[in-house]
Amino acid sequence: MISFHKAPTIATLMALTVVINPQHGVGAEPLTSLPDGFLGIRPLEAVIRYEQIRKEIKFTDIQLVEARNLLNEYKAMRQSTIREARRYSNEEANVFLNAELPKHKTPIRVRFDEVLRPEQSARLQQIVLQQSIRYVGVLVLQSDTFAELLGLNDEQHVAWKVVLQREHKRLNEAGEIRVANRAEVIDAILTDLQQAKFDNIYGERYRAGSLPAPNEDKGLLGRIPWSANVNLLRFANVRKELEVIEEQHKQLQELLTTFADNYEAAQRDDLKGLELKNLVALLVEREQSQLPKILLPHQLKRLNQLVFQAAVYRYRRDPLRSPIVAEALALTKRQQKELSQKLDEYDAESKLKRDERWKNALEACINALLPEQQARYYRLIGKPFETT
Repeated sequence: MISFHKAPTIATLMALTVVINPQHGVGAEPLTSLPDGFLGIRPLEAVIRYEQIRKEIKFTDIQLVEARNLLNEYKAMRQSTIREARRYSNEEANVFLNAELPKHKTPIRVRFDEVLRPEQSARLQQIVLQQSIRYVGVLVLQSDTFAELLGLNDEQHVAWKVVLQREHKRLNEAGEIRVANRAEVIDAILTDLQQAKFDNIYGERYRAGSLPAPNEDKGLLGRIPWSANVNLLRFANVRKELEVIEEQHKQLQELLTTFADNYEAAQRDDLKGLELKNLVALLVEREQSQLPKILLPHQLKRLNQLVFQAAVYRYRRDPLRSPIVAEALALTKRQQKELSQKLDEYDAESKLKRDERWKNALEACINALLPEQQARYYRLIGKPFETT
């Protein structure tokens, strides 16, 4: 049986299906503003990305222009900081960026608040908080900050954490069952050979961190065109997955540095077009020839599986819908159509059950609070907002 874990698409992650009791706090103003920096610049990013949110808070075209300018300014500052981080080693760069990047968010967030009217700010805050709860899961409610906002004392906070963790576990267990059932739908369409090939090239779903898509920014140190598998090795969580030892890490660092130095030298020599493309091809060829000398066969196989998973990242909920996977498994047009139809049917039925479980889990968490604490929660969250 194919064994990959179903993960939500971006649309699903952002879907706001927080269900609240309509008798509590619908349309009410927030009890208080969230602590400064609690949501970062997520409200700014959300209002630019989602038209439904702009309509909900009556965001004007003029405000949208100002918001986009602010986000572009933030991105420019971020890129400048990333370029500065190239002076450091990978680990030092991580430390530097974790310290410096948050400093850019505060002034941008303050200026964005000035763009919003008070009622817009309040509602946007509620929407993004709902998103955070839905995206992260009920465990986001166990934070000290949220407990303080709800007025929980230490003993109540500990007891509520137990409830949150229990419901989180139940949701996870239900998800595992759903994934297994879903895999059976897929198994009925694929041939045994295709199933075996998928298991081999995709491997076990990587869940210990995020994998950068090959066509995205090449990581913290800028856009060096390392090949996809070597680029992944720059990330500590990937090296940990592969059980890379210190000596291998040193050799990989040398490989990365040599490639980057040669590429930057070519840029200084103003190589462009076909010349630069041919140089990169040569560098990649050298890079790939060295990799088997550094990694063990099982490490290289797992690395290539992670590269494949990263390549179908946008289809991570349904990797078999990816044209990359369809080509690799030689799926026929008929199989692709049948897969899509069967998965759509299964997902529609599954969504109803999933939403019901989510509603029950959230209600169980909220019902563990005292009445006045529940009122605080509903006032803080506001009326539910859902995206399609």
